[in-house]
Amino acid sequence: MKPSYFAVAIVFASALSCFGAPKKAELVSPKVFEGDLPALSSTYNKAAFADYSAGKLKEAYNALINSKYYSLVDKFGKDWPVDLKMFFAENTELRNEFVSTLCDDDNTEQVFAILAKIYNAFPEKFAKYPRLAVAIAVVFDTPPPNEWPHAQVSDKILPRKFPEPEKAFETIVGLREKGRFLLATEKLSVRELKFVVAALSDENDIKWVQQKISTTLANIPKLYPSVTYDKKRLDNKQFDWTYGNYKLTTIKEFGGICTDQAYYTSEVAKRKGVPAFILSGAGTDGGHAWVAYMKAPGNWNFNVGRYEDSRFVTGTTYDPQTWKKASDHDLGAMCEGFYNLEKYRNNMVCTAFAKEYLDAEDYVQAEKCAFAAVKFDDRNAETWNILIKSYKARKAADNDIIKLYAQAMKGFTAKYPDIDAAFRRELMQYLIDLERFDDARRLSTSIIIKTRQARPDIAMSFARMELESAIAEDSADKLNSSYKRLLGVFKNDGLIAFSNLSIPIFNALLKKQKFDECLGLLEISRKVLKPQKDSLLETEIDSVKSQIEGFKIKHNG
Repeated sequence: MKPSYFAVAIVFASALSCFGAPKKAELVSPKVFEGDLPALSSTYNKAAFADYSAGKLKEAYNALINSKYYSLVDKFGKDWPVDLKMFFAENTELRNEFVSTLCDDDNTEQVFAILAKIYNAFPEKFAKYPRLAVAIAVVFDTPPPNEWPHAQVSDKILPRKFPEPEKAFETIVGLREKGRFLLATEKLSVRELKFVVAALSDENDIKWVQQKISTTLANIPKLYPSVTYDKKRLDNKQFDWTYGNYKLTTIKEFGGICTDQAYYTSEVAKRKGVPAFILSGAGTDGGHAWVAYMKAPGNWNFNVGRYEDSRFVTGTTYDPQTWKKASDHDLGAMCEGFYNLEKYRNNMVCTAFAKEYLDAEDYVQAEKCAFAAVKFDDRNAETWNILIKSYKARKAADNDIIKLYAQAMKGFTAKYPDIDAAFRRELMQYLIDLERFDDARRLSTSIIIKTRQARPDIAMSFARMELESAIAEDSADKLNSSYKRLLGVFKNDGLIAFSNLSIPIFNALLKKQKFDECLGLLEISRKVLKPQKDSLLETEIDSVKSQIEGFKIKHNG
């Protein structure tokens, strides 16, 4: 099970795009693209490994990116205009950022097609705003999920559909060049611009924002409370939007709950040229949504609308390139700036070559490169991930693999609990696979105790693993006792516990059609959590009970 390290993925491009990039453009002949691109890619690949072996990290990285670029153009860019091929080939910094931004979740064929569309429509503007074009391409290549930007407005009211990429590019460039933006679009990186282009407000709302909303970067947090809070909806437990449309003007007119305030704030920020996104999480008082935005280049505020007097689980959001969930802790890591340090950039270069060797199943060289990367900087989770994969692939001794996990966790325990927890989950599963159940349980108990106060979401994820193991053992008594014990650890965070611990376990039991066991755990939940009358927690428990009973009746025919 590979950990998902969003922070690593999104800093990779910015960390390496500027690595040793010459200020002058490279000179490339158009005839290059008439020749054998796979052979050219292979030549650059060989040069990259030769330079790496010689300790020339900057040259090695640029050659490796060249190799990947010409291979990509051969596969996906044959229909690109020659001038577009040349534009990326000659601009080292841009090419490096583009190639290193691409990931496995991209529809690369669509990315290339979108870039061609934008270039053909606006070749001169493309040359001025190439990172904007790349950001649009890697966001618009796959449709967003219905749960984005939040799940409390239907697709009918807010269609999850982006405009044509050329239109989005034209609109953003037009606003920038009219002086309507608070940040210079052309100076933002691709990873930052992703959080500008991923927007759903329509042309009328865009015009309204420019005409009616006057704000500064410092005052963006004031947008959140500018939407009147609709307490009546909350009291009636009407969480979904019911008005006819979800335009910003409508939200402003009728008010809304936290999800609507967050959507309004993030969309207005984006339409002012500011990267922003919604974060959501569950707290002791219920679910909540707030906003993160870039208050200055490389400097984010992750707490717009976040309640100070209520302890929330870490907020989650979507990476608009992959449409996978990420936490605000992961996103915060990308903004600390350490990836701009030379030692971290050196780590990323060594890690890139370690991955190449791993893919080629040359485990000795993969580990050599990865350990070299760790010596430069040990804060790159992907480096450790490569080492772990290599150890497992060559069937290293179990205790050596366990020690490697311990080394990996050491660098992340204090400041990056999400990454630390991901490695611990892997280690716990590894121990379970070895049937070292006592060791796995001790690991689980230690992390639950350590994180239950500051990061109950992490603690609950380990509690879930322990309960899932009990379900797999098919021991009802063990499951009941473990569930009661673990739920009791989180009894002061009832709604969080029920949402993040109880419901996933109920779902696991329902898949096995264990309806009575599920209802038994539900009653344990009621006794342990002691929900107040008419509270959101009581409503949730009653609702889940009704659903389980319905499933049972339907199953029994």
